[in-house]
Amino acid sequence: MKSFLIAFAFLGPALQAHSHIEDIEISDELKFEKVYAGFDIKMILPNDSLYPLELASIKLGTALNLSLSKKVSIYSHGAIQWSSNHNSFAIAAFVLSIKLTDKLKLRVRLPLTATTFTRAHPIT
Repeated sequence: MKSFLIAFAFLGPALQAHSHIEDIEISDELKFEKVYAGFDIKMILPNDSLYPLELASIKLGTALNLSLSKKVSIYSHGAIQWSSNHNSFAIAAFVLSIKLTDKLKLRVRLPLTATTFTRAHPIT
């Protein structure tokens, strides 16, 4: 029992786990390419306080592809994080693909990059 408590004292301040599954086919048209789930628990000992800070976060993410026809498809991916310190966020992106010819494909994306959410002017 004593060795368990010593091990927990070293491992308890930082616990992490994550898992992802790939290529889940719901039907011929709908396919989850990735599903991700994870959590992160940390204990921080600040140098200006006697009390430790406990931080915990849960992250979920998915990427899916919906084929409307042989020439039109919609791809979407998104992620969300909930944190104990109230710094939660969510991000999503959508891509509409239209195959015009065998060598030409038109893609319309919203938003253009992930930095669109965090910067005033996205990189062009």
